[in-house]
Amino acid sequence: MENENRVFLLGIDGGTLDLIKNWVELGLLPNFSKLMKEGSFGELQSTIPPVTAPAWTTSITGVNPGKHSVFQFTEFYGDTYNPHLLSSTSIKSKTIFEILSGLNIPTIAFNVPLTYPPFPINGNLVSGMNATKTTKGFTYPTELEEELNQVCDGYYPDIDLAYHLHKKKGEKFKEDLLDILVRRKKAVLHLMKNKDWRFFMAVFTETDRASHFFWDKLNLNKEDEEDFIFQIYNELDKLIGDILNELTPEDNFMIISDHGFEEFKYKFNVHKWLEENTFLCYKIRKKKRIKFDFIKEFASAEIIQDSTNSCRIDEYTINYDTRKVIFAHPYNIIRFKFKVPFRSSLIFSITTDPNYWENTPGDGVIFKVRVRSPESNIDDEEGWRYLYTRMINPKLNKNERCWIEEKIDLFEFSGKELILEFVTNPNEMNQYNNTVWGEPYIRGFWGGEKEISKVIDWNKTTAYQMDQGGIFINLKGREASGIIKKTEYKSICNEIKRKLIDFSYNGKKIFTAVKLRDEEYTGKYLKFGPDILYVYNEGFWQEFWQKFPELVTENIDDPESFSGKHKPEGIIFVYGKDIKKIDSVLNLNIKDVTPLILFLLGLKIPEYMDGVVRMEIFSDEFLNNNKLEKSS
Repeated sequence: MENENRVFLLGIDGGTLDLIKNWVELGLLPNFSKLMKEGSFGELQSTIPPVTAPAWTTSITGVNPGKHSVFQFTEFYGDTYNPHLLSSTSIKSKTIFEILSGLNIPTIAFNVPLTYPPFPINGNLVSGMNATKTTKGFTYPTELEEELNQVCDGYYPDIDLAYHLHKKKGEKFKEDLLDILVRRKKAVLHLMKNKDWRFFMAVFTETDRASHFFWDKLNLNKEDEEDFIFQIYNELDKLIGDILNELTPEDNFMIISDHGFEEFKYKFNVHKWLEENTFLCYKIRKKKRIKFDFIKEFASAEIIQDSTNSCRIDEYTINYDTRKVIFAHPYNIIRFKFKVPFRSSLIFSITTDPNYWENTPGDGVIFKVRVRSPESNIDDEEGWRYLYTRMINPKLNKNERCWIEEKIDLFEFSGKELILEFVTNPNEMNQYNNTVWGEPYIRGFWGGEKEISKVIDWNKTTAYQMDQGGIFINLKGREASGIIKKTEYKSICNEIKRKLIDFSYNGKKIFTAVKLRDEEYTGKYLKFGPDILYVYNEGFWQEFWQKFPELVTENIDDPESFSGKHKPEGIIFVYGKDIKKIDSVLNLNIKDVTPLILFLLGLKIPEYMDGVVRMEIFSDEFLNNNKLEKSS
């Protein structure tokens, strides 16, 4: 029987129980401590593998990936091996937001992964992951976007993660994470106080990003204000206190995470293993390298601003190193239009006019690079995306009296028409010192060839990996160049499974679990998932780009790699008048989350859901007044 209870669910991406318990024992995180003392808490088992996209989707549908069709961040179609990024339209099972909307129950969804593009619900939706910093139209209803802009003094869906994947572990990354965390907190509290809702779900992803990038700086032995991961958890602890203060005595409160975190000690190269075991073959292909030289193309460039008519091609010698340059006076904007080669990078160096090094006033000279699609309105400032911003001041910083080498990866723009601008001091007060862009060019490849000396020979390959979800068999009739017959499929899967289970490094197994997909999942979309699934053992994980040549290598001081990795054990906290205080630690599965919420709201649980309702969580009074019922 439907009741009038409200449920607030706080999602903490990558939330890890070991960290929370450690800091609580040190007398920190007072609101987490309150939930542990007065409610019930424990671990929440993630999907296999423990990947953000399928895990959060399972939490909001109550079904396994075989039924909701999200197995990783990408999917591919039968006529190509090129992956496509998933979106809200990829979810093939009803979300809890749609279920409640169908029952006319007001709902708020905030920053939940894979909710972009936004879709209509009975309430308010602010899109999460896949909406970027420059995305517009990320809310339902659409006017909510402007409302959040006013409340938060400017709201944007996410940080520029592509930029920070290149500039790992920088202070700018920390600043951006804290900035968007503050804005998200303001938005959540505003919606909580000013909108009608009976179910509110808000997800914060800053914990995941901080744990990936700064796990090697983690300090669990004492309170450390310099520990950035603790700073993020501490901010969320304050948010929990704010949320609890707004809830009524009749409301219930939950926290979950999609997975946990642990140290990333060893990088495992999946494709190298497949190659060594003759499941994957490479072939040598001659590469045709393309270099888009902006110095050469300067004559056709569009000069937007040149207040002193001084923008020109020149040569500069710094520390006996002579380079061709684009010389620009402050307030210059130089624009190029071109097609981005495959897997290309923008290479350039920057410096300033040495004549001003000793007597430059002001804060410094700002260099910026930004891009946009040529189809959009060039004069619309909202459409520009900044890829690079740096201020230098050679007078104050002697180490900046040199060529400063820079590189920006443009992988995400491969094959696309793009407008790129070199910008100098736009709308800034600094009216001094000329900027020098040293030999800027785009380096990439024609014909979709990667920057490697060999490519996969699909006509000889049995199995391969795509994204983080698992291993695919190169199946005839499914893959574009499949070679494995259906009669061979099962034996190949079992052979790979057996060899992965047996594989170890320095006496330690690489995987804690290896399963065929139909051993773990069911549903009509199972055919779209990886054929072999696995969970990495403690310390082991895959290198995303698999650039290194070794099969397994230590993950030591590698600026191109994460220092923290996913583990299957996430968190769950339940608290409120309908929740029983349980002394033992809970152990639930992430597919149990939606059934649990529906039951708390006094609703029937759809028969098709895989998750179960754990009755021991609820108070005796609640169970006396609410009967668990199923709906067809």
